[in-house]
Amino acid sequence: MASLSEAQELLSEEQKAARDADLDARLEKLKLEVNQEPIHIPHPETVKATEELLERLAALRQEHAAATATADAFRKSIAKLPEKCSIEELKAKFK
Repeated sequence: MASLSEAQELLSEEQKAARDADLDARLEKLKLEVNQEPIHIPHPETVKATEELLERLAALRQEHAAATATADAFRKSIAKLPEKCSIEELKAKFK
């Protein structure tokens, strides 16, 4: 009759074997999934065009931020004007 420690050892080995079998099955399943998906390698011209578009987008965002700041400053200066103002007063204000 096997002792308790031998039984535990056998159970532990069976658990390890079951875990290994499960991991192997999961690995095989993942390999099949990976092999079914096409590998996409972007064309170099597409990559270059995308990089150029991102650079242009960054430049446009900077231009937009500068234009927004200018418009905000203009709105603030208009808000400070008296309600009725002559052309000469406006010219003097914006010199």
